[in-house]
Amino acid sequence: VSYNQPKICPNASWGLNGTTFATNYGPGSYSGIFINTNNTIYIPNNANGSIQIWSNESLYSSKIIYANLSNPYSIFVTTNGDIYVDNAYSYGRVDKWTNNGSNRSTAMYVNSSCYGLFVDTNDTLYCSISSLHQVVKKLLNDPSSTSTVAAGGNVSGSTPDMLQNPYGIFVDTNFDLYVADCGNDLIQLFSLGQLNGTTVAGNGSVNPTGILNCPRGIVLDAHNQLYIVDSSNHRIIRSGPNGFQCIIGCSNQSGSTHDKLNLPRTLYFDSYGNIFVTDYKNNRTQKFRLLNNSCDGYTTQQSIMTTTMAGVSSSSTIINQNLVTTDTTVFDQKGTTNQETTSKMSSSIYTTNTTSFAEITYGMSSTTNITNITSFSETTSEMSSSMNTTNTTSFPETTSGMSSLISITRTTSLSKTTYETSSMTNHYDLTSVTSSDQFTTTQSLSLLPFFVAPPCSNEYKIGMNCSSSIAPCDILNPCQNYGTCFNNNETLYGYTCNCTSDFSGSECEINRCWNNGSCIERTATAFNCSCQSGWQGRHCEIKINYCENVTCFNSGICRSLLLDYTCECLSKSFTGRHCEITQNTMVIHQMVSKSIGYISIIFIVGVCMFFVIMDILKYCFRIDPAKSQLKKTQQKKRPKKAKRPLIIQKFAYVNASPLKAKIQEESSFIKRTNI
Repeated sequence: VSYNQPKICPNASWGLNGTTFATNYGPGSYSGIFINTNNTIYIPNNANGSIQIWSNESLYSSKIIYANLSNPYSIFVTTNGDIYVDNAYSYGRVDKWTNNGSNRSTAMYVNSSCYGLFVDTNDTLYCSISSLHQVVKKLLNDPSSTSTVAAGGNVSGSTPDMLQNPYGIFVDTNFDLYVADCGNDLIQLFSLGQLNGTTVAGNGSVNPTGILNCPRGIVLDAHNQLYIVDSSNHRIIRSGPNGFQCIIGCSNQSGSTHDKLNLPRTLYFDSYGNIFVTDYKNNRTQKFRLLNNSCDGYTTQQSIMTTTMAGVSSSSTIINQNLVTTDTTVFDQKGTTNQETTSKMSSSIYTTNTTSFAEITYGMSSTTNITNITSFSETTSEMSSSMNTTNTTSFPETTSGMSSLISITRTTSLSKTTYETSSMTNHYDLTSVTSSDQFTTTQSLSLLPFFVAPPCSNEYKIGMNCSSSIAPCDILNPCQNYGTCFNNNETLYGYTCNCTSDFSGSECEINRCWNNGSCIERTATAFNCSCQSGWQGRHCEIKINYCENVTCFNSGICRSLLLDYTCECLSKSFTGRHCEITQNTMVIHQMVSKSIGYISIIFIVGVCMFFVIMDILKYCFRIDPAKSQLKKTQQKKRPKKAKRPLIIQKFAYVNASPLKAKIQEESSFIKRTNI
């Protein structure tokens, strides 16, 4: 994948104060953000319609793509560097920028702005259209494909198959679609091929998350834990093994200081686990550094638990799994606000008449009825505490793993020593305090320089009330995926896990049926897997090959997808579902090449026939049409004889008669003439 999904431990913590990474996007900005695995940051700039790019989180943008965007809401970058950005506000399309931002094309036409964009590992483009209350998708590898509805409809609604103003979206490697349903204050999960969603966060979810107020962003880490931009609550929350926890902006109040957000929109991780948030109303992008991600130690977590009782709302903070910090807000009948904070925090209670509030602590619950309270404040510091009270029965107090039950009658002053805690109470009357913890002691803890737990009659129990078990199942909780743990001293680790039908292994860590398949157990050792669409095999481990009976024409290559296939044409001259459509230019080229080929063949055949016919006439019929021409050619090629010089022979006779001499002279003349 192109985005970061770091491995975040359940007890990880981020800095409370963010640093401003980028700002000045222009008024009314709806900018999104994307960070790839190389920590390159992409932010669309609403002010000038460009895309700004920061390499490796540098302070200054390394590149600007002037894309002529109109109110871009979202952006996504794939592994090969293709940039998909919303440009539907004025142009009704999603733009695709390739070749390092030099070429633009239209990836998908839409009817309204995309508040969320995502490209899954199957090269399917998703667009969250808030105004139409739906999420649409389009297969990028098939140019002839059209967009289809992945979730929601054309009207708003709160039923499982409907959405109301969806914003951010996220698709995991199982192709499950998560949607931030802002109008319904929910996070909806749509499994592959399903139009009915399941609520995973917000009202009606399986795991209580508290109240969401228009969530606008959603991402998952490597452990598939949710990170939600709770926009109108101005905070970031995440899921974990202990429920949902607030990690950023936990005051639930908007602001422009570094520890506050104002209508945040989008978040993404970098490869180090730092969180980047687009702070919409403050017109900036905030970076919150990951301070601690050690899975061995324990750090501060803020667990969101909301309890409503007689107008009371309380939220708890668990520190080091022992020290319980309770942040309680009490509303009396006249609307007065009461707050109580422990562990290096302070609070005050102001109320009149009779109001009850519930305090949620780690391993203890108590109910208190308060009457005629003028003011109450409790401040945590280090060492010693004093308490002034009137007409008080007994109440328990738990601080950093130490519990004591203090019994006070009438007006009494009692001082005690606690671990890094001091408290002071002035001018209050408590009546009828009851507790679920019935352990009572009258020993003054101020005499002990350190904490000593009382001995328990049951050797397998520990704790102040001997209520905590030391059995492996209770301490380790090793069985995963809803498996049941049984203590068994005969095994190596002292426990065994009874797994559900879908899982196996010593700790139920192995999913018998992969890729979201459902296990149908026939016997204790035999089972069948009911696979999701697109998968097959005993464990649903084999992806169905949809290219098995498909032929791609013109040398096209078939590539099997999930629930579908696509033919990849080797040239732009061929298009269509099966590369069967040929472009006009290609048709012309084919006609010309065929014509030249036919002419060449005819010429070669004609030449061969000519030589064959000539041989038949010569050797079969003794007719050689080329004989005379051959002789003429040979004669022309013969060299001409050189002319001899004229030789005159003259014979002279000695002692010859005149007549003979004359005859001889004539004969010599004749010879000379002939020569």
